[in-house]
Amino acid sequence: IARAAAALGRLWPDVNVSFLFVDESEQALRLHPSCYGIPPEIAANLRIPMGQGITGYCLQEQQPLRVGNIAADSRYITGVPGAGSEMAAPLIGNERAVGVVNVESPHLNAFSEADLRLLTTLASQLATLFEKARLDVELEAERALLAQRVEERTAELSAANAELARVARLKDEFLANMSHELRTPLNAVLGMSEALQEQVFGPLNEKQLKMLGTISESGHHLLSLINDILDLSKIEASKLQLRLDSVIVEMVCQVAVQFVKQAAYQKRIQVSLTLDENASAFLADERRLKQILVNLLANAVKFTPEGGQIGLQVKGDIERGAIHFTVWDTGIGIAKEDMDELFKPFVQLDSSLSRQYGGTGLGLSLVQRLTELHGGSVNVESEAGKGSRFTVSLPWRKAEDKRMKTEGKTEPASPFIPHPSYLILLAEDNETNINTISDYLSVKGYRVIVARNGKEAIQRACEDRPDVILMDIQMPGLDGLEAIRRLRALPSPLQGERPGVRATPIIALTALAMPGDRERCLEAGADEYMSKPVGLKELIEAIERIMNSK
Repeated sequence: IARAAAALGRLWPDVNVSFLFVDESEQALRLHPSCYGIPPEIAANLRIPMGQGITGYCLQEQQPLRVGNIAADSRYITGVPGAGSEMAAPLIGNERAVGVVNVESPHLNAFSEADLRLLTTLASQLATLFEKARLDVELEAERALLAQRVEERTAELSAANAELARVARLKDEFLANMSHELRTPLNAVLGMSEALQEQVFGPLNEKQLKMLGTISESGHHLLSLINDILDLSKIEASKLQLRLDSVIVEMVCQVAVQFVKQAAYQKRIQVSLTLDENASAFLADERRLKQILVNLLANAVKFTPEGGQIGLQVKGDIERGAIHFTVWDTGIGIAKEDMDELFKPFVQLDSSLSRQYGGTGLGLSLVQRLTELHGGSVNVESEAGKGSRFTVSLPWRKAEDKRMKTEGKTEPASPFIPHPSYLILLAEDNETNINTISDYLSVKGYRVIVARNGKEAIQRACEDRPDVILMDIQMPGLDGLEAIRRLRALPSPLQGERPGVRATPIIALTALAMPGDRERCLEAGADEYMSKPVGLKELIEAIERIMNSK
């Protein structure tokens, strides 16, 4: 604007050039401070009310004006002292008047019609430039505002992501701690019941054995609930990996059905199994497939009244390359309006305090997630009061039937026989677990020594040279992971010396069962990882297996 005012000032001698723009807030024309020939104090304070004065009239009528003697013009209200004549042209940009360009001379009749036409042409061009500049300024302001908003939004998202990460970390820590705190006493409950059921400490009567069976069954049910929660957490964290191998359909179905037969028998529910001969073997994660089928069959038993029927039907679909596992029942069925809630975790269709059916609401959610991990899908057909049909469709990746490899081989698997000469170092800080494991191992003929923290475990390992170390991970002072690392870092013995502790087999025996815990234990130097609660027979098998492999 300053350059435009100076350029106009050079066209006519002894003139003052000013630009006045509409100020909507004051309903007046405000003199722009960049003028030519007008004192700054006048430019800073001059306001022309809308529609008044020569410039106000020019803006209102949107017509250029030329006045030979402004002092004699009735529209003249104020101005620069000593002004003689004046011409003004409206600044019209984007079809609206935004201001006026005004040229005043101290001489009378200083401007001709040609001067007015020139000013009008220049005003039109300047209005276009001013409008473009105004739009550029507004656009730049919008860009700056947008950049600020993006920056603020990015900061908000970063804060939100940090909070989500913190919440996820706290959730993982909570689940890890809860898993550890639940598994530790459960290890003692299941271990003691197993030892007593074996009657290693003396004979028991039938009633006592039956009660122990109830304790063991309840403990394993609690363990399955804990595992369901951890499995769901692993899936949500994308840390659950399938172990695909050749799965014999008939065998996994028989095992799944057998798992629920006792519960079905107690409710006088008939259980059937129908298999397709063609669907003999395919690639899948056997453990997870069994988990899918057991969850569906257990639900079928749970929601089927006494005297009802449930079944598992397997059918191979060669054209679509899929195997369909259908679990059906004659139970209470599912209302149409409840279908959308069916596979949501921690949601039960009847969540009232007086609800008839127990459970955590995780079973079907796990079924869907595990099926999707296999690349399959779940379909439900149900009607309230008439039963349900859950069909799990998995990709039919053909695999060799392992039963073909074992035909003609009748050699039974050799049982693991305890070796009383083995010295076992048990590193454990929970007294109940110490008593449970050490008493059982002692009865089975092993010699057992105990360390109650990682530092003591290293010391006793160096002094007593055990054959196998059972290492708990969460211990006071020095944890099990660091103890394993330090044992593996000990110097190797010189030639001819007694074997050192560095190569002693170590079994990580821990209540840690979160994603990555197994890998952390093996990376630290453990030879094997077993999560609590550990079956005592399984523990002996692991000890003998690891010793036989040396």
